[in-house]
Amino acid sequence: MRIDVNDRERAVEAIDILNDFIGDCVASVNVFRDYWNALKDDASRQNMLVAVHRLCMSYLLVTLDKWLEFYDRYHGLIPSDLHDECKKLMKELRSRKIEDFRDTCIGHIWNKKTKRPLYSSEIDVALKQITKGDINGFLKWVNDPNNNVFPSTIVSIVETVRDRIAREHNIDYQEITSK
Repeated sequence: MRIDVNDRERAVEAIDILNDFIGDCVASVNVFRDYWNALKDDASRQNMLVAVHRLCMSYLLVTLDKWLEFYDRYHGLIPSDLHDECKKLMKELRSRKIEDFRDTCIGHIWNKKTKRPLYSSEIDVALKQITKGDINGFLKWVNDPNNNVFPSTIVSIVETVRDRIAREHNIDYQEITSK
């Protein structure tokens, strides 16, 4: 099978993007968990915990929204036997309204529809929809360091896609890091 040079270049791009995606998901989840475990019982540091929660969740949701863009631009590189899981992930992220959250809450103070400030309670409602009311379950769905087995977590899906693209296009790690 002959591999088109342009496909190979796009594969290198895709792997680079997916590497960042994985790192951002893992870091966001692990930082939140570490701070939660360190501060959850310290009443004097609850403000810090709230700030870390906002920071980690905002960055995680921006990252998860990138999967939608990645899928739109690179789905042709995804091996055919992985398409169903990747498409299912895309649909799940859309159903959780992650893109809407990014567009309306992250980096904004103003609700354009109601023409007033965006209230914390509105953000909390949106986060509850995204996490289905279970922040720990949501974080575990994104990254479960004890069980990142395909297709049980987002990280496992993305790692599998990345590794298969690399294998199918004979791309080694050195090519990605030299970009």
